Amino acid sequence: MRDTRKMSFECRLKSAARPKSPVAPDTMLQTAERQAAKGLTEDARNLAIWLTLHFPELLEGWLLLIRLEAVRGDTRKAFAAFLKQLKRHPDQEAALVALAKAYRALGYLSKPIRLLQPFLEVPSESCLKHRSQAMSVLRDCMLASDSLEDLQKTVLSWSSEARTDQAYSQSIIGCPKDQLQTLSTKDVVIDPDLSSLEALVLIRFAASPPIPCAQRILSGPVHVKPLADLLRGFTFEELAGQTGSGDQASLSGALAMPSPVLKRIRQTGAYIRAETTHLTKWQTALRDLPRPLVGLAWNETRAGLMLDDYRHLLDSLHGFSGTFLSVVRDNARHQLANFPRVTDCGQQFESLSDLSAVLSQVDLLIGPDGLPMHVAGAMGRPAALLTQPAHPWYWHANNGRSTWYPSVQVVRTRRFGRWSNLMPDVTEQLTLAIEALPTSRAFLASN
Repeated sequence: MRDTRKMSFECRLKSAARPKSPVAPDTMLQTAERQAAKGLTEDARNLAIWLTLHFPELLEGWLLLIRLEAVRGDTRKAFAAFLKQLKRHPDQEAALVALAKAYRALGYLSKPIRLLQPFLEVPSESCLKHRSQAMSVLRDCMLASDSLEDLQKTVLSWSSEARTDQAYSQSIIGCPKDQLQTLSTKDVVIDPDLSSLEALVLIRFAASPPIPCAQRILSGPVHVKPLADLLRGFTFEELAGQTGSGDQASLSGALAMPSPVLKRIRQTGAYIRAETTHLTKWQTALRDLPRPLVGLAWNETRAGLMLDDYRHLLDSLHGFSGTFLSVVRDNARHQLANFPRVTDCGQQFESLSDLSAVLSQVDLLIGPDGLPMHVAGAMGRPAALLTQPAHPWYWHANNGRSTWYPSVQVVRTRRFGRWSNLMPDVTEQLTLAIEALPTSRAFLASN
């Protein structure tokens, strides 16, 4: 029997499970992506390994494999094999962009910037797809490193070349001279390429008009519709095409505003507040629970953070007299079956208005990147965000504090891996944060 521990990476590639019948590589890649999204990381990894062996020019297969190896905590061999393939790839522009994406997935920010800036600065007749992808990665890295001045210069310098792609240019740039005034007074369109979480970060620029104005329309793809429950003064309409009308302000255009304006606005505090009816409901429901109230959020599937990964933290809190509250409302709630000490609030959630009302009452929220953490940040509520090195751009931090959500403490691990292995690294920091919270006696005394 072979000792697989001594096998080379190439041998492990050849021994990966193969599909039983011929399938187009793009279809196989989509299958592997879906498996990864569902938490079937080993199945996804096996398929990604097979793809990199039999379709080595499919760069997205390599990128998926690198992300999956990061979950296992060691990307060195996969990355080395990836570099060898890049050197002989027939499309070197595509290879350069893929290398930048790989560095970003591994948590590097300066390396992708150094790769992509020269590529975009030189006029080229190359495929606009490569250059638009490069611009997207560059923008992401500049935001993640808080290089807002460089971001504005890069976007504006590239806009003249990209103007033939009007939809892309409008969604990235879309910047009238007074973009803040436009966003805070006109109807707003959430661009289809923005995720719900990115939209929630940027909606601050539209959610606080300088003067009261009439009901406005918030249009966007259907996946952002729930955000309308959190915002006052907006009515949601599903976006029919790729862009809104000329009378609407593009939410992505906020990123093209001068960096001093961006930095000033993101420090202005809460821009979402709990709705009165739901607030009263949850104040009554939580009133008699022992404090402190510590909210917990987690992911539905691996490779995310699961409720069981908190076990090391919960076991370390000897003498904790408060209450743990679950604030998840999706299928992740089934994980509560083995944690009777965590009170399930999510089963009573009918909309995001319930989530915001509960978060207005908790003394601290702990969790990964997700809707509960963003809502807490938008409300200015105390929270501790758990993330690994390749953090999304909106979790940039200064001195451990989020620059986009000042009330959120960013707890970043120094290495990749499964959260069950990483949680001991951050337990002491989280324990100190919980122990500093007021008990029921102190809470009553202050009220």
